[in-house]
Amino acid sequence: RNWTGAYDRTSYQPLSQHSSHTTLGRRWRGWCGNLGEDNICSHDTRSRKAQRKRGGRLHPRACSVGGSVSKEDVYFMRKYLSPEEIKKMSLSEMLEFQRPALEPEYTLSNTKITNSLFYSWHGFASGDSTFSENAENIARSCVPEWKNDGFDLLKFNLKPKLIQILCGVVPTTPPVEFARKMKGRLDHAFRKSGNPTRFSRAVGFRSLGGNTSKIVSRYIAGQVAKEDLVDERFRLVLSEFTRSADDVKLSDAMNTNRGRYWFNLHIVLVAGERNIRISKDETFEKITTLLPRIAAKNGCELSDHSIMPDHIHIALKGNPKMSPVDIGLSFLNNLWYMLNLGAVWKREFYVGTFSEYSLREIGIR
Repeated sequence: RNWTGAYDRTSYQPLSQHSSHTTLGRRWRGWCGNLGEDNICSHDTRSRKAQRKRGGRLHPRACSVGGSVSKEDVYFMRKYLSPEEIKKMSLSEMLEFQRPALEPEYTLSNTKITNSLFYSWHGFASGDSTFSENAENIARSCVPEWKNDGFDLLKFNLKPKLIQILCGVVPTTPPVEFARKMKGRLDHAFRKSGNPTRFSRAVGFRSLGGNTSKIVSRYIAGQVAKEDLVDERFRLVLSEFTRSADDVKLSDAMNTNRGRYWFNLHIVLVAGERNIRISKDETFEKITTLLPRIAAKNGCELSDHSIMPDHIHIALKGNPKMSPVDIGLSFLNNLWYMLNLGAVWKREFYVGTFSEYSLREIGIR
């Protein structure tokens, strides 16, 4: 990986090198390379001497401090710290300045992802261009490359001005990357075949699944009713923590400069052992408060959630720039850290896609 290892406390994503990320009133810095005059963290592994030759001025702690760069940090980065300047620093500034990186408990290497993910891509011919009759054969020549990308072609539909492709994908695939590779490989194949077709810059993307949005929302809302509980009073308590956001419309697309994305995810987190149960009211309250904040920090919109004693259901509109695994790990790590309950969550979670219509409606499954 080419990022510094610094994590935003809420999103657990690598911190931007160009802006300040302050979460819950505290910045977390990780390990980075040298700092140049432009105050941007550099991953250049060349020697300090070589760095100075190209004009960079090194901070004396350049190899141990970095990550996010805020306005107040500029002072420390533009020159060496003298003993007098160090004396002027408060204890809190010194502690913050030397704070180590916050490492995630759950990572792709130690967590199993059970998934059911299906992406559909819609490409349009630009202007007066149309797709030739042999466009399907040309497109299918890309199947081996898509396979290497982690895309399993399930359905192909061709119209004079439109190509629709449905694939099963691996959970590390962000929708934006999927759309880019679909369009890029098709464009190359058309040019290579001698039938170049101009693609519109705008594309359409939709996640699909075995269930529709209404079914997923209804399933999450019915979790408390079907739970086997001894004390019915506890069922009333649990019902308060099954909520739906009326202002989040899963049927609405997220618009970007390059297209429209319908990216809906259903995530299930499970306690590490079934005998480990969430029972305290304050813990339920804290999780309820944290879930929308974690979603918002990742650029997602939380639609429905249900907090049960041994698992959590989440339905949301995802950020198309993030992969399903990134979003799932963000929830795991932030809940682990903020609840301070240890590694209570199982090192496995489920993530699946869904939409306004199911795979069955387009002849799959």
